[in-house]
Amino acid sequence: MQAVMQGMRLVLDGELFHSVVCQAMALLLLLSPLLVMVGRLTAVSGTLIHQNNESDLRDVSLNHIPDQHVQDEERRSEQDMKSAVDDLSQLIQDNSNMLRELSQTLTSYVSQHASAAAATAADPQDGEHKDVDIQQLVPIIDELRHKFLQQEVKVEQIKEQVLLKDNIILEREETLRELQTKAQQLEETIMKQRKAVKQECEAEIRNLPTKKTLIYNLASRPSHSPARDCTDIRLQGETLSGVYQIFPESSPSGVNVMCQMEEEAAWTVFLARHRQTVQENFTRTWQDYKTGFGDPHAEYWLGNDNLHALTAGDHSYRLKVVATNLRGEHQSAEWDTFAVADESNKYRLTLKGYNSTSSLFDALTGVKDNSIEDMSFSTVDMDNDDWSDGSCVVNHDVGGGWWYRRCGAATPTAPIGNTDGKHKVMCWASTVPGGNLLFMGLSHLLMMVRENDDTAA
Repeated sequence: MQAVMQGMRLVLDGELFHSVVCQAMALLLLLSPLLVMVGRLTAVSGTLIHQNNESDLRDVSLNHIPDQHVQDEERRSEQDMKSAVDDLSQLIQDNSNMLRELSQTLTSYVSQHASAAAATAADPQDGEHKDVDIQQLVPIIDELRHKFLQQEVKVEQIKEQVLLKDNIILEREETLRELQTKAQQLEETIMKQRKAVKQECEAEIRNLPTKKTLIYNLASRPSHSPARDCTDIRLQGETLSGVYQIFPESSPSGVNVMCQMEEEAAWTVFLARHRQTVQENFTRTWQDYKTGFGDPHAEYWLGNDNLHALTAGDHSYRLKVVATNLRGEHQSAEWDTFAVADESNKYRLTLKGYNSTSSLFDALTGVKDNSIEDMSFSTVDMDNDDWSDGSCVVNHDVGGGWWYRRCGAATPTAPIGNTDGKHKVMCWASTVPGGNLLFMGLSHLLMMVRENDDTAA
């Protein structure tokens, strides 16, 4: 190369030699960054193809996430990427060929004129022809430079395409991560639902009657007879709490009641109280309490005649009370014996056997001089209590009918209030140190009965 340059100095004058060399060096400077850019784009393409392959592997492991549309998009993206890389490779080859042609042209030109250096000195007119030939080389070099500039623009376009594909792949990877997160959340939700269903099924199984209860009830109650209470409803296969129709002897056409289904028992609710937008009016007459009133889906009284039909005679029933105070605390209590006489005996009550393990204080039979055991029923128009100064229902503003003795330690049929206190509002008494009574207001109350397991048929 050094010999060629020396030959050029011998043949060409200083100005023309400088022009040719500058043109060649300019082309070399254009080619150098082009080759660097091509190298970088090639590396980026290889990286993107590798990342795309890894994304395909993840899609295979999560075969329930990508659909056919996503797969087609990825396939087209891969084809576009390969096409861009092929174009890039062809561009490198074209530029290399053009550079090779330029080098050969310059070398041939210099060699021809170096060999004719002596002749040029001897024949000035021949030197003038060589100057003309050199001037003809300048537009050729300009044309090659223009082609290189066009190729550089094309490389920039391919670079933009590669960057666009890179962004698409990054977006798909983000979408895949989101789908994986949703799939994990869905799996956790399914596991929770499975657990909840399992617990519900286990609870339903526990609510099925025990073997002892089933043997007793199947032996004592003919399967073809109408349901007399909620225990019969349970034996008919119903296991969920709700409103059902029973047929006590006093109601041959049937009466709707709330059945409270528990693990090993079915309770027939005869008094339901709870706070609602429009409260049921319990300030009723003797006749209303005789036949019953209200809505078993909300608040109601089953009726004294129905209570007598259920609990009198050979059928031994027990009582359960579930109460909720104004702070939302739940308590309950049970008594072993509950029976209501007929109307001729003023629906006299028999209540005994308070269960000492109960969480609710015995405000019905456990308060001295206020036990409702053996008391007759009283209403606003029928005073049967033992209070000599007046009527507990009327004078204490409780309004609702009940088995009052001396106005009692519980007012389950009084209006539902918002404060604790005695009478006037639905309340339940409890004892405090010293034996004094503390009355707590109630927001919810259920009174219900069921037949004892050892009752004879």
